[in-house]
Amino acid sequence: MKNFPEKAIILVLFLVQFIDVLDFMIVMPLGPDFAEDLGMLESNLGWLASSYTIAAAITGIASSTIVDRFERKKVLIFTLIGLSIANIFSANAENIDTMLLSRFIAGAFGGPATSICFAIIGDLFQDSKRGMVMGKVMSGFSLAAILGVPIGLEISTRFSWHASFYMVSLLSIITTILALIYLPRIDVHLEEARKNKVTYLSLFNKRQYVLTFIVAFCGSMAAFMIIPYVSPFIQYNLDYPREDLGKIYFLGGLGSFFAMRFTGKLVDQTSSFLATNLSNFFIVFTLALGFIYTVNFIPVMFLFFPFMVGMAIRNVSNYTLYSKVPLLSDRAGFMSIISCIQHIASSIGAIFTSLIITTGANDKLINMDMATIVALTLFIIAPFILRIVENNLPKTDSH
Repeated sequence: MKNFPEKAIILVLFLVQFIDVLDFMIVMPLGPDFAEDLGMLESNLGWLASSYTIAAAITGIASSTIVDRFERKKVLIFTLIGLSIANIFSANAENIDTMLLSRFIAGAFGGPATSICFAIIGDLFQDSKRGMVMGKVMSGFSLAAILGVPIGLEISTRFSWHASFYMVSLLSIITTILALIYLPRIDVHLEEARKNKVTYLSLFNKRQYVLTFIVAFCGSMAAFMIIPYVSPFIQYNLDYPREDLGKIYFLGGLGSFFAMRFTGKLVDQTSSFLATNLSNFFIVFTLALGFIYTVNFIPVMFLFFPFMVGMAIRNVSNYTLYSKVPLLSDRAGFMSIISCIQHIASSIGAIFTSLIITTGANDKLINMDMATIVALTLFIIAPFILRIVENNLPKTDSH
């Protein structure tokens, strides 16, 4: 495996991340385009996102004890083919029930695709350069928001909403072909997996694993206590015009793209603990001055830019560490549990905030500052748990 084409593999894994995020993100903005055709109320669009995350969580926990028994390349290709088929189903949905089913299938394959992608990074790249690779691969998240969603919406406008789902399916097929050509057989873990059978007990009875799961839970819950409410808060509490909202997300996505690449190198040279604390510097700036003590002297666009950059830094630094924690024999299973926990925590975070806030005059969000304080506390606590994990990493690296 030492002679594998590094740049080509990074490109394949980058495309997997790009497709997985695009597949999830594009549904909501496309909602108004297909809601009428499918006889849906736009208020029901949230169920489509929920069906995806629920499926991803279910498959994450269900596959965690068996995924390490298979060669990684075959698993990745299997999930990509599943994503392609799911998007063909979405393109041909006839009503809300068939669309919900297609998005559930997409989540069932999309969740494992991300997990196996990170497991492959752990298998093929040494600790000393893993942050750099993680930064490049995860920048697919940002590029999906910057380019993928706008292109998908333009295709929907010019042709139809069906064409946007076909686009995602085609990208999945292209990535599958590239994976077949450029990915090596990745089976270094199989011998260890045969010796050390992965069970739920083996995944949850290790202190390092449990602490890492706690970090993942705190980070995802804190993030989704804020992220779903950024758009309405900006519009109704800060009186930011709806027509300019895209500029904030474009600028934030662009900043995230470069921040991820910078963070990868930073983590390799320093530590995930340091990088995560750096992310908190940006996150605290936005949450304190935007959501808790709203200030008027900072333009809204530049107030929320640091939050998106901070989240990008946090994601790369955390995932780099996650890939170093598990044993070779249960790396994919461990990452599947991480994925499951993050999906569950995201839902809990969004629901938790919805129980705290209320809607006031002119649709302003009331008590958002209280929810933000809870989220901020989780953001600040997480790095110190992460430091304990990082200080007790295994001394050997399986390459």
